[in-house]
Amino acid sequence: MFSLPHFPGVSQAALLLTASNIFMTFIWYGHLKNLNDRPSWIAALASWGIALF
Repeated sequence: MFSLPHFPGVSQAALLLTASNIFMTFIWYGHLKNLNDRPSWIAALASWGIALF
């Protein structure tokens, strides 16, 4: 695993969580864009299945 040597632990965790949140937001919107012809509950079940896996 990589480390960010110039950041203390709390700042590193905050930075990684922020980056993860931004990444997942783009993935979520892309996911919704590709499933726009299906009911929203299918998108919800698919996303929860991916997250739980």
